[in-house]
Amino acid sequence: MRIGIVLCAAGLGERSGLPYPKQFFEIQGKPLWLWALRPLLELDARVVPVIVLPANQVENARSIVPDETIRLAAGGPTRTASVRSGLALLAGERLDLVLVHDGARPCLESSLLAPLLKEARTFGAATLGVFVRDALKEVHGLTIVRDIPRDGLCFIQTPQAFLPETLHRAHAFAKEKGIEDAPDDAHLVGLLGKEVRVVRGSPFNLKVTYPEDFAFASRYLLA
Repeated sequence: MRIGIVLCAAGLGERSGLPYPKQFFEIQGKPLWLWALRPLLELDARVVPVIVLPANQVENARSIVPDETIRLAAGGPTRTASVRSGLALLAGERLDLVLVHDGARPCLESSLLAPLLKEARTFGAATLGVFVRDALKEVHGLTIVRDIPRDGLCFIQTPQAFLPETLHRAHAFAKEKGIEDAPDDAHLVGLLGKEVRVVRGSPFNLKVTYPEDFAFASRYLLA
């Protein structure tokens, strides 16, 4: 297979408590986004990777990417715009699938990728997800107001995998409708009426968001 990769690492990460975007937090001298990219480069396939970064970091990143064939793109003001920027650098490539992954998910396990790719090739769109295990409550002002049934609820993760034409159509539709801040690409594909399959992910594949997450990621990656 020939697989395009869009690694989104252009966000601000304002909840991290860091004075800089969280995806540039370093573990053993490598930023989180480089850890997130690593398992994707090890796929048993020909990969065409694009890393989407803040515009002011693109030039600096060139010196640390592991392969000069990796393409770098400047991100936009939203995640949707940033993915679209990455997809633009894959235009014209003959690809079987496109993977979209968050640069702030550095603990991706390689074993999750084969079933994800299989579902995406069969159904056109697939995402990793972890089903909710804990009790869910709606809380207003730190007071519980109601229980929420957890059956069928899922924490959605990345990577998400798509047939190229499906993902390109979804982004074209979003641009036409002025949708610029979708939560993820599975949402955009769903707007086309397409089925998106959920493949079991891992609780370790967390999106580093809060200060305590950095310690977890460091322990996990260096174990």
